[in-house]
Amino acid sequence: MGNCLYTPMSMVRDGERASIIGVVVAAGDPRRSTSGTRDLSIKITIADASCLSGTGYAKELARSMTVMLFAQQSERIPQNVKPGHIVAVRGVHIQMFSGKPQAVGKSAATWSWAIYDPVSGDVRASSNFPLASHTPPECSAEEMEHFRDMANWFSELQGVDANIMTRSSRPTLKLQKVGENTFFDTVVEVLKVYTHTLAPDLYVTDYTNHTLFYRGNDKYLRLESEIPYPDDTDGWGHVFQISLWDSHATIAEGLQTGDIIRIQNVRPKLNPRGLLTGGLGSSTDSGIKIRTLKPTDEARIDLEKRRTRFMETLFNAEEEAFADRAERDFGRASQEEPNAHQQAQPGEQNHQAEPTIPARQKPIAPPFPTPAQRQARVLQEATPSKNGNAAPTALGTSNNGNRTADDLSQIETPDVKPSMIMGPPDMAVEERRPLIRCNAPASVPLTALAELPTTSLCPGMFKVKARVISTNPAKVEQWGRAECKACKRLLPLDQRFCIKCGDEEGESLSYCLRFAIMLEEVDSEYVARKQQQRAGAGAAEASSMKVAIPLLFHGRMAEVLLPCVDAKAVFKGERSGTKALKRFHQRLLHPNEYGLDPEQVLAVYSYPSQESGRTVRRFAALKELNCLHSPRDLL
Repeated sequence: MGNCLYTPMSMVRDGERASIIGVVVAAGDPRRSTSGTRDLSIKITIADASCLSGTGYAKELARSMTVMLFAQQSERIPQNVKPGHIVAVRGVHIQMFSGKPQAVGKSAATWSWAIYDPVSGDVRASSNFPLASHTPPECSAEEMEHFRDMANWFSELQGVDANIMTRSSRPTLKLQKVGENTFFDTVVEVLKVYTHTLAPDLYVTDYTNHTLFYRGNDKYLRLESEIPYPDDTDGWGHVFQISLWDSHATIAEGLQTGDIIRIQNVRPKLNPRGLLTGGLGSSTDSGIKIRTLKPTDEARIDLEKRRTRFMETLFNAEEEAFADRAERDFGRASQEEPNAHQQAQPGEQNHQAEPTIPARQKPIAPPFPTPAQRQARVLQEATPSKNGNAAPTALGTSNNGNRTADDLSQIETPDVKPSMIMGPPDMAVEERRPLIRCNAPASVPLTALAELPTTSLCPGMFKVKARVISTNPAKVEQWGRAECKACKRLLPLDQRFCIKCGDEEGESLSYCLRFAIMLEEVDSEYVARKQQQRAGAGAAEASSMKVAIPLLFHGRMAEVLLPCVDAKAVFKGERSGTKALKRFHQRLLHPNEYGLDPEQVLAVYSYPSQESGRTVRRFAALKELNCLHSPRDLL
């Protein structure tokens, strides 16, 4: 860089002359010795990426190097050196001190230095350090790029934002716009990291597709829905494969699935199959080209929004396909039923002449009776006719056969309850089932809901029969919660990271569902309780209201009940996470509208809780004993 070869600190050797670049970890002020040559001196402690512990990415610094500079004139000594500055020194001697290498710039030697301030962007240098003819003065383009890369690397290592504007001549592109042999920068999400080869492979996406991306790599998206493709070729994939070389190969060990990163200087090229893959890193590259973006970075926010839209599009397409398939199946079944009915008639009926019906009198009814018509026939057979002289109607026929289409609208139809299940005449009536199934063993007693607040068994396990009347929170978007694994604390709804731990990156967060359903005793238990109260305590207590208690679902209990819901997606407000929850919420509070039994049997656990200086009794779902009757109930 700049006609000078810089040596990583881990590769310097005793007795050699070297040039090094590092970030300032600590620095003292220049001072003059009180004896001897009375030289000015300054001590600077610096480090680079080779000083990390191990080879992982963003590990703590395990070592550093001390630079001692001596000079007679103060102009040769750097002033106001601060931690975070980037220092380049040329022509210093490496000496061992207490078993550690130390860079020494002797007073009589021709060493030189340059300092870069990443906040202001200013460069200061000694008079003998070559600078480019820029205004303001700068080092060579390669050195300036390395300075900025090192400043970004160190700021991310320390968990702070340096606010550095990195200059780049390469465009920042979405993956759908990349082309062969065109170097580019991009922001992507890491889906898979393979580190078992000489050149580790990253599989990344920005949720756009490309006609030359191998669609087989879309398996790393881990989607339950099928992705529609415009043709039958191998392209139109959403995942891009990038091979990492040289110094960037070690960075892959610290990347994890779900990281959102900025990658610079990626070169796309065609593989033997004619599809695009990428490469990053070479022996001539300087600096670090991969950086993890913070949650507040605008580029990261844009990618997360694009991911949400992508998931919503897939989900909506799957719902439309399911609805179309169900409609086709229903239409096919409707066509097969009349044909099967005709084939079942006696053979001699095939020779009977069909009566001629004028065109204006042709029935407009469907080829088979509707549920309301079947119910009307049943009631007509079971109820005497209002006109005593009327002849009985034969089974399977209608006494309205001679009415015109306009008269049919005046026929009295019975009131059909929403809870009544209709079906073919020969179909057995199916009992409605509740939304939630209780898997508690017979050893857990079935207890009246009104007895739970007063029973002596606490903590205890029970089965209760109840009706769900509300939920808390009322909005399912607030059911997703975050927990800090470091301090074991459930975060408030208005916090997106743990303020107590200062974890702005959210690395110590885990996600779960937490909500409560309000249970109300069923009518049969309520009536029986009122009768007992009337018999024992008089009418005053008999007019009490129905008993209601909240039942908490949290963590594993909620995960078993709703296995298809991603708690992290709900917490982040993604529609793909809340859509299934809204269906569950509707069916839970309005079971009659979906043909479900409103009375639920649930496994309950009671436990004491200290609140406001007193002990109260609370109730939670018992272990993993409450689950959906069928996941299809949420379709």
